[in-house]
Amino acid sequence: MRFEDAMVVCEDTNGKEYVIQKKKIPEEATEGNVIKKGITGKYSMDTDEEFLRKHRMEKMNEKEEKVIVEPSIYS
Repeated sequence: MRFEDAMVVCEDTNGKEYVIQKKKIPEEATEGNVIKKGITGKYSMDTDEEFLRKHRMEKMNEKEEKVIVEPSIYS
């Protein structure tokens, strides 16, 4: 397993992103709960800026893809 496969980016209620090891994520920190309730610092690791940068680029690319693949109302 590559190092990045064991990592996930979570966002707390203040919009701050954390890089967290998947095995350290508590059960209650599902994606929905992390966004609604936030996460505490004890679950976060030192922010991995390179990993976050790649994550943000992927999110931006996904947004661009969504715009491109929207069906035309004229087709």
